[in-house]
Amino acid sequence: MAESQSAHSYGRDVVVVGGCGRAGLPLAVALADGGAAVGIYDASAEAVDMVNAARVPSAGLCSASALKRVIGEERLEASTDPAIVASAEHVIVVIGAPAGEHLGPQGSVIGRALGGCARYLTDGQLLVVRGAGFPGVTAQAEKMIADLGVAVDVAFCPEPVARDPAMTELGGLPQIVASRTARGSERSGALFGRITGDIVLMAPDDAEPGKKGEAPGGTPQRQLRPAARHGATRWVAVMAWMAAGLILFFCYWRLSRTIPANSDGAGLALQAWDMLHGNLLLDGWTVGDVSLYTTQLPQYMLLELALGLHADLVHVAPAMTYTLAVLFAALVAKGNATGRDGLVRAAIAAVIMLAPQLGTGVGILIMAPDHVGTAVPVLVAWLILDRARSRWYVPVIIGAVLAWALVADPLVLYIGIVPLLLVCAVRAYRGAVQQQRPWSSQWYELSLGAAALAALAAADLVSTALRAAGGFHLLPLLGGFADPAQLTGQMWLAVESVLVLFGADFLGQPFHPAPAVALFHLAGVFLVAWAVLIAARRFLRDRDMVAALLVAGLVINLAAFVLSTRVGDLGDSREIGAVAPIGAALAGRLLGERLAAARLIPLLLAVLLGNVLILGYDVAKPPAPEPDQRLADWLVTQHFHNGLAAYWAASVTTLSSQDRVQVSPVCGNYRVFVPYQWEAKDSWYDPARHYANFLVIGAPSTCNYATPAQARSVFGPPAQTYHVAGYTVLVWRKNLLTALG
Repeated sequence: MAESQSAHSYGRDVVVVGGCGRAGLPLAVALADGGAAVGIYDASAEAVDMVNAARVPSAGLCSASALKRVIGEERLEASTDPAIVASAEHVIVVIGAPAGEHLGPQGSVIGRALGGCARYLTDGQLLVVRGAGFPGVTAQAEKMIADLGVAVDVAFCPEPVARDPAMTELGGLPQIVASRTARGSERSGALFGRITGDIVLMAPDDAEPGKKGEAPGGTPQRQLRPAARHGATRWVAVMAWMAAGLILFFCYWRLSRTIPANSDGAGLALQAWDMLHGNLLLDGWTVGDVSLYTTQLPQYMLLELALGLHADLVHVAPAMTYTLAVLFAALVAKGNATGRDGLVRAAIAAVIMLAPQLGTGVGILIMAPDHVGTAVPVLVAWLILDRARSRWYVPVIIGAVLAWALVADPLVLYIGIVPLLLVCAVRAYRGAVQQQRPWSSQWYELSLGAAALAALAAADLVSTALRAAGGFHLLPLLGGFADPAQLTGQMWLAVESVLVLFGADFLGQPFHPAPAVALFHLAGVFLVAWAVLIAARRFLRDRDMVAALLVAGLVINLAAFVLSTRVGDLGDSREIGAVAPIGAALAGRLLGERLAAARLIPLLLAVLLGNVLILGYDVAKPPAPEPDQRLADWLVTQHFHNGLAAYWAASVTTLSSQDRVQVSPVCGNYRVFVPYQWEAKDSWYDPARHYANFLVIGAPSTCNYATPAQARSVFGPPAQTYHVAGYTVLVWRKNLLTALG
């Protein structure tokens, strides 16, 4: 069955019927200048041609420079085809003042103004009557809609009384919006909020003029302070987002504690601690193949400044990061939608990300200090792009944000820079070549593409400058392209990794309640897959740049995962961790209206409630045992100060001791023990500065599992042997650093 128009994301935000006239054109240009995609329907072919040529049909009708700007940015297009009405979420019909009392409620002013457009109105649209109006104008519009048999919200927004109706004055005048429904008021208020922050909400009977043609009764009644109520609503929304963030942070902090602290997070905490103590460039550090220098390290620094150095930081910081990922995914999903529509969009994103799967899911999405956090600045960039007008400084800001994030993580290249270049190239080509517009009209897309290239160059310049100044050493990214024989296995790994990210990994599990929860989470996978198909299908013609950027980043990240030899097991799901917030944002952005049109909102609420219950159940789980904390406490009480261990027991023990015991990572075999240079500092292994006299055996190592026998073959017989928290601690009366290879 074909989808109704209301189930689609509209190609335009608004169409102004009669939009080339005295009242219509200034309004259309003002809305386009406010960032809306605007269409104009007008019966005058001559006026339509002039507007499309960026020429004002009558002198003084609106700002010529503003008209030229919005035409060049492809935010305004005029047409004599009444079918254009079906392309927009909002339809504004401009009516003139009635000639006499007979054109009151019984007249057909609105029907004549709409002309042949009425049959193109579709379910889900908002019809706004604009003009001086007359008593009962709202009721007349509602009756006409009822006669048409379409589900359309109706509002009346009288034309403001001004010395000059030109667009230049619209932003400085209060805009009255009146509807009999809260939804109609919210939608019309959000629409006119694009041109002014002074929105006056009124009842239709108050907004309509008196029976003798007086001005709208609401114009002088600003002492009723409906705009203040509108501002108060915004503050309530802000407080609600903050409250949701705090609740989610507490939940994710509890979830993170179901997994013991590890040395990956501890390494970040120790680096941030060193930066707080003056080593801002991390001189002497080898930080792995991803530095997180400009993103998560500053976060750890702020937390340590407030809370000090302790093991719980590796739970607090990732919980904060995942909370931000959920909130920004919801905000990007919401877009410019308001009221119920915006709430549904944000709820879809929340449903998808709300309850990570215990075990591997929590380990990847919350505990791994990696790519999920990298998605946050990219989502911030897309949010700015979505909300800001097309101004010269927007590409500068976007480029700066992407460059800042790219210094920290090369993943930004795949989910941010390459998608921005691709989307801008497609849009510029479509405008300049296919639609034969001048290249100068594509300045915004070209500027954003240039900003992406500038971000790439700036990040490389910053990284080079850091190295030249004696900063941290970044290990090279290893790996290459998978050969054809590996691709089948890589694709299955990608499938299971996606299931993990969305809490739906049931593969290989026995039949018990855990797989039932995973199967419940398949709803999120379905929503994301549906949104990806929609976005991919309309990618080359999509007016929604943010949706195109999201789907491009998601697909490119997944393709790189499948084609790369860097990945080999489910733990490598972190390489596509950004797919979770990006996919959630895309699904919310594209599916809100579709679910509403299909009457699936109750089902969405049921899934949301189920996820809330799952999250609550998981939050009640007891924290996992922390053997490294027990080991650290023992080392402190025994007055040990410096020693060695395999990677996974090294930095986490140092952190758990609050830096009172330094445990440095090493790799060992029967011939030699060597420093393990991954999130480690060169000075830790300097025998002139440190005296390391113990070795912890029993922790898994990324290079091997060292045994007491191997240790004796290298360091000789130990003076004492202890068994603590599942570990074996061998102690010598000499500095082991002198014997490292």
